[in-house]
Amino acid sequence: MEINLLKLLIMVSKRLLYAFLVQVIAMQFLMATTSKSQNLEDVSLSISVQSNTFKEVLGLIQEKTLFNFTYNQKVVKDKNRFTFSYEESNLKEVLQHLAQV
Repeated sequence: MEINLLKLLIMVSKRLLYAFLVQVIAMQFLMATTSKSQNLEDVSLSISVQSNTFKEVLGLIQEKTLFNFTYNQKVVKDKNRFTFSYEESNLKEVLQHLAQV
């Protein structure tokens, strides 16, 4: 009796393991989707900045676009001021300008 019960438990355990593995593999296929990103060159932006901090400039860009920025707090404490103007430029140019200064 004990041997039959042990065999039954082993058989059920194997089948449950196989079923679990099949579910994991199926979920990988279901959850895998292609990612889409915006090209920074496709986002048009007009911005004029007069002696603003880095945090203020990113805030202006966030207001004018659908982008949200995260950054290190050390960068925010930097007291550099930015003065520039872009008319109908793309977001990539503006962000490159910020990175160079």
